[in-house]
Amino acid sequence: MFKRRSFIFSFETFARGGRIRPGTVPAAAVALLVFLGFELAAMWLCAAVDPLWAYWHPVAGARFEAFHAASASEGVPDVLIVGDSTAESNFDSDQLAKDATRPTAWNLGMSGNLPLAFRATTMPVLRNLDPAPAMVIASFMPTGFLDLSPVRAMEDRIVSSYECRRTQGRSRGLDRFSLTHAWAALRVWNASRDGSLGRVRDARGFLTRDSVYDAGTRTGRLVQDAETRVAGVPQPDRLAVIEDLAAWARDRRVRLVVCIPPTRDRSESRTTIDRELALALGALADRFGFALFIPEDEKPFDDTEFADRNHLNTRGAARATRMLMDRAALIPSLKSRDARWAP
Repeated sequence: MFKRRSFIFSFETFARGGRIRPGTVPAAAVALLVFLGFELAAMWLCAAVDPLWAYWHPVAGARFEAFHAASASEGVPDVLIVGDSTAESNFDSDQLAKDATRPTAWNLGMSGNLPLAFRATTMPVLRNLDPAPAMVIASFMPTGFLDLSPVRAMEDRIVSSYECRRTQGRSRGLDRFSLTHAWAALRVWNASRDGSLGRVRDARGFLTRDSVYDAGTRTGRLVQDAETRVAGVPQPDRLAVIEDLAAWARDRRVRLVVCIPPTRDRSESRTTIDRELALALGALADRFGFALFIPEDEKPFDDTEFADRNHLNTRGAARATRMLMDRAALIPSLKSRDARWAP
């Protein structure tokens, strides 16, 4: 008759009466040695790509660590662009810094870095900057302020990363084992070998998009209109992130500009979202004294200036950056920190 074999770590391993069955100690020792071997290999892999493995994505780690290194060697930039993918591709930090008479600038926007993720990824960075930048430009996709499942999924993936948990004091006991970070480290290792860590980004973090919008595609849409219609009101917990950012800027005497990015989505639901968000952010701007920048209100962008529905291409980003520079009177009054946002 077939008899099931016992697993070496099950209670069947031990004989009745508390005595250890023959062969248990060698088996446990072998298992321990195997675990130690894998742990040492994981330690080596994590050390080889440290500290990028701690971030939610290899590119995010490369960009944030590059910013930290540049800030340490060159000083904190005068202008810092933060937010999600609309920040990283809609404002050209290199264009801001081309001329020696212009301020230094850095783009720290990152895809998926929507408001609740931003609180965990970027707010700790801002609070630790000394001195603070003279100006911070923040841009978020309007749908990032809604309670939608795609939004929550992106934010949860970012917030659950070791770097976010560490900065928020939420480390776990298993974090002490390198094996728990081996997959993240392997992703960084592969990304470093195929060259994707710095692809299509310039030295100051700007993401170039050379494609031109095609109305026949759905590229770049975050949510479907049907879901948007169900939850088209900006959520208080997400607006609270802007409050935190504005309070920090006010305390540190930083000129804050919050941008509602342009879009090619002309649906009624998206128009409603943008209008509701503008009202909510406008009230916060009046309360905290930051500037609300809505490029589409000044001169709408056409299809040739979009890469997809929600992101400007390089041509559109150049115009948006010029509009911001003109409106904010960046030259030469920025470093005084006393210049007013141009009406």
